[in-house]
Amino acid sequence: MNSGKRILITGGSGLIGSHLTAMLLEKGYTVAHLGRKKNPDTIIKTYLWDPSKNYIDENALMNADHVIHLAGENIAEHRWTKKNKRIIIESRTISSALLYKTISIYPNIISVTCASGIGIYKDQHDKWVSESSEQSNSFPALTCKLWEEANYHYTCRSSILRTGIVLTNSGGALPELIKTKKFGVIPFFGNGKFYQSWIHINDLCNMYIYSIENTSIKGIYNAVAPGPVTNLELSSAIRKSLQQFVMLLPVPKILLKIILGQKSIIVTEGCRVSPDKIIKAGFQFSFPEIGSALSDILKT
Repeated sequence: MNSGKRILITGGSGLIGSHLTAMLLEKGYTVAHLGRKKNPDTIIKTYLWDPSKNYIDENALMNADHVIHLAGENIAEHRWTKKNKRIIIESRTISSALLYKTISIYPNIISVTCASGIGIYKDQHDKWVSESSEQSNSFPALTCKLWEEANYHYTCRSSILRTGIVLTNSGGALPELIKTKKFGVIPFFGNGKFYQSWIHINDLCNMYIYSIENTSIKGIYNAVAPGPVTNLELSSAIRKSLQQFVMLLPVPKILLKIILGQKSIIVTEGCRVSPDKIIKAGFQFSFPEIGSALSDILKT
C-alpha cells in the first residue's frame, strides 16, 4: 500500500462523509470510519469509538495516514433547548479532545482536516467576509469557536474548513427548499436580501481531498463557492433550474421565529463569504456559480 493513502473519517456515514468516502475510493484511497457501532452492510471498515466514554479503538489510528474529522450533532435538527445546545457543542468538543489526545501518540498521522462552519461570522450585510473577519456571538458562532479551539493544537499538519450551505440532492437544505414545488411554490425568507454562501458537495469533498494531498494547506479556510447569492437569488435560481412553473413565496421572519424559535437565524441570516484564501492556495472549483451547481444537482 502506498504511504499516505489511508484515510480515517469520523462522521463518515453522514451526508458529507458518505459522499467523500465514495470519491476517495474512486481516487484509490483506502478509507475507514470511526463510528459508535459496526456496520456489517458496508465494505468500509468501521472502528469503534465512544467519545463520551473516552474510548477509541487505537487500531484505527495505527492504520491511518490522514484523519478527516466531520463528527458532530446536526445543529439544525432539533430546537435549541439548553440540553440540545449542550449536546451539539459536546458532540464536537469531546470527540475532538479524544482525537487530539490519541493522535499525538501516533507519528504515522500525516495530517488532520476538521470541519467547522461559516456560522462563526457576524453578518456584514453585503460586505465580503474572510477568515479574519469579525465573529458573531450567536449560538452557531459559539459552537464553531469551541469546535475550532478543540482542533487547533495538533502537532501534525492540520487544517479547518469553515463550510457554507452544502448543496446536494441527497440531503441538507436543498431538498427541503424544493419540497413545496408540488404546491407550485418555492419559498424565500424574510426580505430575501441576506447572503447565503453555498458549495456544491463535489467541490467540498474535493477540497477535503485537496487538504490531504497538498502540504501547503494549513490553518483555516472558507469552504464556499466564489459566487454567493442572496436568499431571493437562490430561490430564483432554484425555480429556473426546476424547469417547471413555480412561484416564489415570501415567508415572514416572524412566522419562522414562531415555528423554529432561536433556530430561525439559520434561515434568516447569512454572510457574503469569500473563498479567496483557498483559491490562492491553488484549489479550483468545478461549480463556482449557482446556476451550474443547481443544473448539475437537479438534472436527474
